[in-house]
Amino acid sequence: MDAVSFRTKAVYPVVVPVKYGLQSVNFYLYKTEQSLVLIDAGFDIDDCWEALLHTLSTHGYTLSDITAILVTHHHVDHVGLINRITIKHDIPVYAHPYAIPRMKRDPVFMEERIQFFQSLYEKAGTGEAGRKQIAHLKEALVKNKDSSIKTEIIPLDLEKPIHRLNLHYFPGHASDQIAFHDKETDWLFSGDLLIGHMASNSLIEYRLPNEPLQSPLLQHIDSYQKLLKMDVKHIYPGHGKKITNHKALIHHRLEAIEEKGEKIFQLIQKGYKTPNDIARKFYEKRFDTQFALVMSSILGQLYYLETKGKIGKALHRGVWHYEVIT
Repeated sequence: MDAVSFRTKAVYPVVVPVKYGLQSVNFYLYKTEQSLVLIDAGFDIDDCWEALLHTLSTHGYTLSDITAILVTHHHVDHVGLINRITIKHDIPVYAHPYAIPRMKRDPVFMEERIQFFQSLYEKAGTGEAGRKQIAHLKEALVKNKDSSIKTEIIPLDLEKPIHRLNLHYFPGHASDQIAFHDKETDWLFSGDLLIGHMASNSLIEYRLPNEPLQSPLLQHIDSYQKLLKMDVKHIYPGHGKKITNHKALIHHRLEAIEEKGEKIFQLIQKGYKTPNDIARKFYEKRFDTQFALVMSSILGQLYYLETKGKIGKALHRGVWHYEVIT
């Protein structure tokens, strides 16, 4: 992805190839006449660190020229270098208010998150697979206790532009996901809302009391609909190539959501009742290797089918069972 300039503004992409399906991890240096802002911060790995330093050097800058860090959402591949940067160069870091307890790994929040998933997987009937995932979350809580963002995180006000960028709230993939929009150039830094080569997951997460309780898949669809109404020229995503045909791509993603829902509906018609049984049949081998993503996808689709009045559920011995509504 090449650098792009417009008058006194420029985008310097930092693109780090990865071996798995994401293709690359992307974060961006956004230059105006008054600032050089880093949008997202990749993984906390040497490849991302060296790519950032190389991109800065290529365009005549150093780490000390960065004036702020803006975060699209809290996921580990978007915030990884923040500690490395701010230890060497103390600059403000901005994120959605919902991102802060996640980036800070607030102990109460993290414990409640585990309890949320434990209850969810029990009701989904996942048995040993769910218990294994909960054990993994508990181990990660201990293992990653020192990986929190150490510097202060300043909550963004969605109504106020920052560094010439307007803010758009696009939940679904994450409840705290924000896109940053330069209206003059029609550049949009969209996080993981839309990825060119693959569908972005809508992820079930534990929500704070002040966060909306709407299904992440419904939020994701609403965010797609909102983006459809925007005439942006270039979308700079968190992974893969720059997007210039976002409306056609969004229509394709929305069609795929409906197609997946229809396939899940047909499984319920055939007698697959619990989220666990539906997920195991629909995803087969991926159920074991990508359990958390698989369950987010299936539970999101089941809730979506419920809201459309196509299915209903009842709790039997602590596990949800789904039936077609005729």
